[in-house]
Amino acid sequence: EEFERSVLMLPGITEVVHVTGGHDYLIRATAADPVALDSLLRRLKREAGVAHSTTRIALRAAPKH
Repeated sequence: EEFERSVLMLPGITEVVHVTGGHDYLIRATAADPVALDSLLRRLKREAGVAHSTTRIALRAAPKH
């Protein structure tokens, strides 16, 4: 899809997943700090047409066994 391709071209985006529920996509990204995250969110809205977003910050991942 055009949206998925445009989002994946942005720096820091690692994954774009089409999902069910209250949102259309889960977008995984990395950012060096809050300023970089703010910049990325602004670019998503400006360049990819994202109208609404909810941000969650991962604190740690469960270890794989």
